Amino acid sequence: MRTRFVLILVSAVLFVVVLAQNTENASVTLLFWTVTMSRIALFAIIFGLGGITGILLGRPWRTKAAKPAPPSAPVEGSSNDEQ
Repeated sequence: MRTRFVLILVSAVLFVVVLAQNTENASVTLLFWTVTMSRIALFAIIFGLGGITGILLGRPWRTKAAKPAPPSAPVEGSSNDEQ
């Protein structure tokens, strides 16, 4: 648990440093559209999409498997030992 916290903290600090160093505008072409936005906004969007993707892929929602029925008590007269 502590290792995970440290990794998240280091990632967040590095992310802030990268954002602070990239304040210029960037043009992004997506299929037919060209969008001009600051690199900070672009990095924030990409970081958010990556985080959401990581959560969805890393923690798939699992349905609990149905518990098997407990074995029923043997019915009298149905045992193979009485032959």
